[in-house]
Amino acid sequence: MEVHAYSLRQFSNRDGLSNSAILSLYQDDRGIIWIGSCDGMNIFDGTDIHLYTPINSSKTLLSGNLINQIIESEKDILWVQTNYGLNRLDTKQQTSQSFTEFKGQYFMANNKDDMLFILKDDGYLYYYQREAQSFNRLEIPNLEFSHVLSMTVDSNDILWIFTSNEETQSYRIENTKQGLILTRKNLFTHSCKLYHAFAEKDMAYFIDETYALYEYDFNNRQAYYIADLRGQIEVHGEVSSIIKQKNDYYIGFKNSGLIVLKYMSSQKMKYQIQKTEIHSGIFCLMKDKFQDIVWIGTDGQGVYMYYNDTFSITNTLLDTPVYQISNPVRALYYDQEQTLWIGTKGSGILRIKKYTPDNSMPMSSDRITPYNSALADNSVYCFAPGYKDKLWIGTENGINYYSYLSRQLKELPIIANGEKVKYVHSIKQPNDTTLWVSTVGEGIVKVIFDASTATPTVKSASRTVIDNGRMASNYFFTSYQENDSILWFGNRGCGAYRMNVETGEMIPHRFDSIVSSQTANDIFAIYKNAKGYWLGTSSGLLHLEQDDSLYTKADLFLNNTVHGVLEGHQGDLWLSTNQGLIRFNPETRTGQTYNSGNGLEITEFSDGAFYKDVVSETLFFGGTNGFISIQTNDCITEEYMPQITLKGLSIFGKEHNIHKFLYEKEGKTIL
Repeated sequence: MEVHAYSLRQFSNRDGLSNSAILSLYQDDRGIIWIGSCDGMNIFDGTDIHLYTPINSSKTLLSGNLINQIIESEKDILWVQTNYGLNRLDTKQQTSQSFTEFKGQYFMANNKDDMLFILKDDGYLYYYQREAQSFNRLEIPNLEFSHVLSMTVDSNDILWIFTSNEETQSYRIENTKQGLILTRKNLFTHSCKLYHAFAEKDMAYFIDETYALYEYDFNNRQAYYIADLRGQIEVHGEVSSIIKQKNDYYIGFKNSGLIVLKYMSSQKMKYQIQKTEIHSGIFCLMKDKFQDIVWIGTDGQGVYMYYNDTFSITNTLLDTPVYQISNPVRALYYDQEQTLWIGTKGSGILRIKKYTPDNSMPMSSDRITPYNSALADNSVYCFAPGYKDKLWIGTENGINYYSYLSRQLKELPIIANGEKVKYVHSIKQPNDTTLWVSTVGEGIVKVIFDASTATPTVKSASRTVIDNGRMASNYFFTSYQENDSILWFGNRGCGAYRMNVETGEMIPHRFDSIVSSQTANDIFAIYKNAKGYWLGTSSGLLHLEQDDSLYTKADLFLNNTVHGVLEGHQGDLWLSTNQGLIRFNPETRTGQTYNSGNGLEITEFSDGAFYKDVVSETLFFGGTNGFISIQTNDCITEEYMPQITLKGLSIFGKEHNIHKFLYEKEGKTIL
């Protein structure tokens, strides 16, 4: 089965929902999401979720806490179906009118003129008269309410009532001086009984007794076969909701999750089933009016936002029963065998075999520690690919290497200037006989191997230190290979050092006087592209121009410690910080922050824990409780800029209804 990338963001009671069982969803014309739960109605304004609590709750209290359905008729008017009745809620005036005669099960719909219709279990169709502020009723003859599957009014004012007893009915609604009248129109025909039906304005989706899914067009009165769902229904059970977003069908099951029928234009079978990571019961589905988003109301898991994006971010938490690691991630490497190597500060190495970011199931993994291997220390700070099928591993207590040929991990003790090389935070191997090692506290070590031996044999090792070897000045956290002859080393406190490995010349570059920040000399990441050098520092992201050979000019961005810098597929820079990820656009010099509000579960990131797999272009960042992966998707998204709306007003600490202070002037809203 083909796998398609998508992104999920979950909202639950941790994010402010009053209850995580979501019975209904509605989006108004401003883009506000109204969420009906088993314990009240909630609002999502694009930033925060909160319980609907009007200024004067005694006037606008809803008749019940079970919010079964929400629809909008006139502007700013919501009809809210609860377990104790129907409410006409004026969201601007914050007033409510209750109709307790509508209890139990019934169906609601509105027409193009925003008139509300209710199909009740007494066999009558009710419609709301605004002038009288009451309901009139029309009889629907021969209607068995227990067989009704759904109801809607299309854009041509045709009332459709889909049923499971081969009596699907349609009526033309006509507005006369005496009131509304219904004229029977037998427009719908189908050879089989219907099991499920879900209607929108100009389209309906139904599943018949053969488990075939059809799309029905109200304009031409034609049904189009889509797919056979027998296998899926036998596995997942009762279907609770179906919607269509672009060319794809989203199918929710009452007790067991969501699937998507993806449209494949180039395939013989035009629709392929895509499983999702949502496995709980589905109560409702809703298309976003303005963006390519599907909103999903679940039974106990809150609301999911399902969307296609130019990239997908996957969280992997390690402090879970599966991995049982509570230490920070300090190093990452993804090899040609699809094994993800994860170095931790205190728990050794975790290896995840056949790792793929879009696989939600736990994968095969193992742990490497000093107790079950030759690993020099449980604190692992770096991985680096080496020559002759080797992977270098830097630890607190020295260097190891893993041989892909022998499948063995071995220690390589290195003595430089009479002392064992320890505190290894970065390794680069520019050729088959030379290794450059960055240490924290003991400077830079150049290791020369004996070229005549098959296994790594140290021929010589020498240290380069600054400030007469003072430990605090020799904290080298990172290194970057610009080309065959130039290596950069990042130091905490003393800036960046550019070394010509052929001549041995090392030139220091400090930035505190250029950008007026002492912490700009704390260098944790170095990267170069066509636009120049990008340095992750304690002061933020430092940019050096490409044509400035003396590096006397620099720009500082963000004002937040940058632990890692990786370039994405579209030329943007992904930066890991103490407070989330930042997607930085070098062209506009603006950044978008991703944190817990965007669904990130790892928000505090670590030094050295960043890696880009050049084959798949997957980005990895490690943090205090796990790691994330970022994948590029073959998806073109449309830019969307919502209208700015004012949602509240506080005067001297007292909340007021802001709509009482707003007025319209020349098409603009004035406060």
